[in-house]
Amino acid sequence: MTRVGLIKRVAGLGLLAGLAYLAWAYTVGQPFDFHHLVQRQAFHALLHSPQSMSSSGVLEGSLIDRHSGRLDDTRLSALAGERRRLERWRDEVAAWDPESLTDQRRLTRFIAEGIYDGALERATYPWSVQHLGRVTYAIDHMHGPQTSLTRFMSTQHPVVDRRSAQRFVSRLEAFGEVFDGHLERARHQEVNGVLPPRFVVDNVIGDAERFIAPDPADNALVLHLQEALQEIDGIGEARRERLLADAETAMREIVYPAFARLVDYYRSVRPWTSVRGVWALPDGEAYYDTMLRIETTMDIDAEEVHRRGLVEVARIEAEMDGILRAQGLTDGSVGERAMTLGTRPEHLFSNDDTGREALIAYLEELLDDMRERQTPWFGTLPDTPVEVRRVPEYAEARQTIAYYGRPSQDGSRPGVYYINLRDTRDMPRWSLPSLTYHEAIPGHHLQIALAQEIDGLPLLRRSAILTGYVEGWALYAEHLAGEMGAYDDDPLGNLGRLQYAMWRAVRMVVDTGIHVKRWSKEEAIEYFRDKTGMSLTDATVEIERYFVTPGSAPAYLLGKLQIMMLRERAREALGDEFEIGAFHDVVLLNGPLPFTLLEAVVDDWISGQRDAT
Repeated sequence: MTRVGLIKRVAGLGLLAGLAYLAWAYTVGQPFDFHHLVQRQAFHALLHSPQSMSSSGVLEGSLIDRHSGRLDDTRLSALAGERRRLERWRDEVAAWDPESLTDQRRLTRFIAEGIYDGALERATYPWSVQHLGRVTYAIDHMHGPQTSLTRFMSTQHPVVDRRSAQRFVSRLEAFGEVFDGHLERARHQEVNGVLPPRFVVDNVIGDAERFIAPDPADNALVLHLQEALQEIDGIGEARRERLLADAETAMREIVYPAFARLVDYYRSVRPWTSVRGVWALPDGEAYYDTMLRIETTMDIDAEEVHRRGLVEVARIEAEMDGILRAQGLTDGSVGERAMTLGTRPEHLFSNDDTGREALIAYLEELLDDMRERQTPWFGTLPDTPVEVRRVPEYAEARQTIAYYGRPSQDGSRPGVYYINLRDTRDMPRWSLPSLTYHEAIPGHHLQIALAQEIDGLPLLRRSAILTGYVEGWALYAEHLAGEMGAYDDDPLGNLGRLQYAMWRAVRMVVDTGIHVKRWSKEEAIEYFRDKTGMSLTDATVEIERYFVTPGSAPAYLLGKLQIMMLRERAREALGDEFEIGAFHDVVLLNGPLPFTLLEAVVDDWISGQRDAT
């Protein structure tokens, strides 16, 4: 047995013992710590999600691995069960008097109660098909099973031995049930007067048809399994051939027919679809307010978001104008001039395999440089490494420019910065530094990996996805990189930072424009391109994303502005005693927090620093 395998087995037994104790204590009414309660709830949630169990990595391949050959239950009955659990957990948490808890446990109580209340508020909309998360439509082009499930299989299910390879095949054989569950949810929405925008239907149909176009033996998931099997020692050739044959059979008899059923359904409803924001859904305006509040963790209305977005757009536009004029670009809007600069050959990587390899090498250089810079700026840094990888080719068409994949809880899988290389001509060199600092370090990877490594906090605190905090930190990291000197000798890199800052400001305008002010898709794309200078392809992908994730896009810049405000408050209060590394520890080492709580934590820290001084 390998050292990693032994660690996993020991970890699995330890977790099993912990679960057994928590179950016993809860059953017999034995008093236990509040964090035990929240940890039990988180483990209970994991046990209902085999895919989340695999993503966490803790029990994968252990003695008590009973999940890695199964997929999540997507039927409506499973959704109803989740709602009942959320109601029970909310009541369990609310039963604890906050005054009886220590500071960290009091924070945990308010965070858990807020998450559960938000999820249950979403459940009040009869057509809602997800309580936790940001999905509005049962099947869309970004989160539907045709995208999310294939990505999960290629990036989250490890194929490291014969057993895990066999369970990969078992999961392929479960695709049909998962797709049918999503279709059940889609029909439920249809009955309740909810259909996704027409372009979503078209995108899903196109992506599904492309996925099943090759012969099953040449499908991306079978090729992924084939490649993984070649790296495994101790599996005979006959066994390899048998596993691949079983995978091909599963693709032909289960996976491809499931994709075909999805295509047939969406073709049948397409004539009744349109392209409108959530304002057109039943109680859509109230739903947008709900999602805006959940995503930002702020009490802010759409009109204020729209107004603040316009203010930020004007401010950033003025900064970009100065840099562009210094490059000799004076005619046209800021967006048009940025587009012109972005097409100059000297700023582009060739749109071929050589260019893509060079682009990834450049990203790795940027990360190496940032690793050298970061130490004085942070009191604590994560141990978990981050890697740069290409977005799988079959998923490139509908994916955004880049995204971050969180590491496993057991450290067996690193954090991953995925870069979309569908067309390198859309990614001039000067646009890449800020993107890299956002997705990797000091952005998502530093924050998320560090949160997962915090001792003494329950899983809920270490892994909560609070968009305003998580994305606000990543956008703050883009700004911070400039203070760290990353753009000192790179004025165009600073232009890239401003372009991405503009992107996030424009999001506030177009998200509220689409879902409240009833903008058309074309209006949103035109405004987006005019202000950011991004390509038509990237602008279209982004606007299509905002249509299906209402309220999420504004949280990025609002989150950054909140962190900046708290930092300036601390700097003014502490004067020469202010230490940026200590401030970052306060923000990061409590895990993701709603902004009302983060503000309270920072204020307490300021008071403590004053007392110590």
